[in-house]
This record gives sequence, C-alpha cells and structure tokens, in this order.
Amino acid sequence: MRKIVILLCLLMMTSGLSGCIGDSEVETTDGDEVIPELSDDWPTYYVPTSNDLPTCDSTTQGRLYYVEADTNFQACMSTGWQVVEIGGPNANVLLNSAPIVTANFVSSDDDALADDGDGTYSRMVYLSWSAMDLDGTIVSIGLDYDSDGVIDIPFSSNSGMLSDQTPVTSIGGDVYGGSFIIPMEVGNNYIQAENYDDMPCSIMIQKNLMVIAEDDDGAKSYVPMVFDGIAGSAEGYSPVSPLDVQDTYYSAFGIPQSDADWVTGATSSCPSYPTFSLADHADTIGTGTSESIVTVTLDDAGDWSTLLTEQENGWGDDYGYYMSAYCINANGTIFVEGGFSPGDYTGVDIENPQTGDTWTAKDSSWADCDEETSEVEVRIYFGDDRFTLITTVS
Repeated sequence: MRKIVILLCLLMMTSGLSGCIGDSEVETTDGDEVIPELSDDWPTYYVPTSNDLPTCDSTTQGRLYYVEADTNFQACMSTGWQVVEIGGPNANVLLNSAPIVTANFVSSDDDALADDGDGTYSRMVYLSWSAMDLDGTIVSIGLDYDSDGVIDIPFSSNSGMLSDQTPVTSIGGDVYGGSFIIPMEVGNNYIQAENYDDMPCSIMIQKNLMVIAEDDDGAKSYVPMVFDGIAGSAEGYSPVSPLDVQDTYYSAFGIPQSDADWVTGATSSCPSYPTFSLADHADTIGTGTSESIVTVTLDDAGDWSTLLTEQENGWGDDYGYYMSAYCINANGTIFVEGGFSPGDYTGVDIENPQTGDTWTAKDSSWADCDEETSEVEVRIYFGDDRFTLITTVS
C-alpha cells in the first residue's frame, strides 16, 4: 500500500528553519539580517498566516508549508490545503507499522546434536512462531542463527512450529523430524562464571536465535531467543569446566581462546588446571599387536598437586587420574584393552606428573586397532571429571 510520506519533509523543513529560530543570525557587514531565498524545487516553505498560502493547484501540489500563526504544517494535496496531523485520532499521515511477531524456543536436549563431518556440530531445536502485518503483507520471515540480522533459514509460512529442512541423524542415531538444524560454532555468547554449580570457575555457552519478519514496505521486526548451547535447555545452563574446554567435543562450540585461558587459570585467579594434548604416534597401526598408537603430553601441570589431594593422587582407575584409549573406524568405536600402562609413562614420577611428561597408548594382544582405524579417542579421568581428546591416526 502506498503511504503519504510527510515525515521526511517535516525534518527537512525543521532543518531549513534552524537558522531562523536559533539564537544566532546571519548578518551583513552593516549589521543587516540576511534572509536566504529558497529555490523553486525546495519542497518546504514558510508563511506568516494561512491566508498567505498560495493557490493549491498542480504547480504547488506536494509542497509543505509551515504556518507561523497556527504553529502547524499544511500540505498541498489533491483535495486542497490540509493541516498535517501525524498522531492521534485525527491523524492523516499514515506511518507504516512493522509486523507483529511472537516466537518461542520450544525444546531440544543434549542428545539432539549432529556431527557435521568437519569438526563442528549442529543442534536440532524446535520453535514456534506467529506473525501478522496489520497494514500490509509479510514478504519474508525466517530464522537468523548467527546474529548478523539476516535470515539464514526461511520459514514457509507466517505461523508454525516445524522446519522444512531435510532431517539429519543425531550422534545418538535419532532423527528429529521437523527440527531446525542450527550450527553450534556461531551465534554464541560465552559467559565467564565464578562459584557457579560448585565450580570455582566455568564457562557457559548461551545460544542466540532470532526470528525476523519484513513487510512489503521494508519494516522489520526482530524476536530474539536464548537457550543453553550445551544441554539445549531454556530452563538453566550446564557449565563447561576447566577440563571440559580441552575436550574435542566442546572445542567444536567455538569457545574463544581468551575464555579458555581464563577458566583454566592461565590468565586469571581461577585454579590452574592441567592441560593436555594428543598426537598420533610414528608407528603404523595394524602391523602387529604391540605398536604404539598415540601419545598424550602434559603441556602444563598447573596446580596438579593441590587439585588432587594426597589421598586422591596417583595413577589408576581407583585413584586420582587415569586414561583409556579407543580406536575408531567406519564400524564404530573399539576399546583398547590395557591401552595405557605405567610402563609406557615417560617422566620422573607417575604419581606426581610434571609439565612435559608423556603417556603412550599401545595396541593390545587382541589387535583392537587395525589398518582401518582412522581416529583414536583418549578419555582422561582427573578427580571427578572426565574429558575426551581425539586425533586422526595412520
């Protein structure tokens, strides 16, 4: 629908009068006031009274005049001179209203994740939305998942709760039909938390989504939604621990290095947790039953001895820390029996490891790893926590 566009003209008129109604005036060198003349194509004008308005005809139609005596604006329209009323019950200037939109995050869960195959994950979520435009038509509506103000997933209707996207299979083997598939590495807020959920320091990942609707006059409405990126819940947040930030899974959530350094105590007063790395071993997998497959390196011991009490410290699944290995191929994940042993530790004291110490995992006598192995997963148990490192192997 076409609107009577007056607001811009009002602003232009106000700008044109600023020299007249301000405190300063332009004068000649003799002290006489200079009154500038408006060019014929200037669409806004000034008259002392309404009697001074020119004839409203084809030559003046569309012009806007400020009438000083009445302190109002009058426009020359096809029906003659008309006082401009912008608001209130007698308004004759129609301003476009943006669409009315409501949208809600309905559900997801910690298992509703799909492996994108490139080191990233996508979360499947359910939403509900409804939109209407009281003075026009909605021409586009959809979901923005990376917070750039642009629709990434268009909706096929102005109201609904199901996506038109092709369903994908979650990492647990389930299919969430009608869900929206949201990349997890973008559109996140990372919140540093102290003394939350019994953790001295942790990171929470707040996922941002936004429904955007635009009408036929270009007006847009935005409805933001937030939820927990880890558990997929709108009711609370699952904190990421200092050890979790090293986990291969959590690294796919795009946690900035500055936040990882903060939570592990590298750049903060948080407890300094140990950091590890995992690398493929030079041995070729599948050539025997005792070849080395991967090596874990303690990159920084941190406050190891204070984080684990004297009673807790020590190697073994009944003590402070332990490691286990799994070979991954197209058929699934296979546990490596006895993959880590004290004899494959390199360092001074396995009970109290220091920065630079290493642990090497070896294939078992059952040949759990073969030439089809593409990745090796190592699970590191430290106190009550566990996290996972994964690396490609050959």
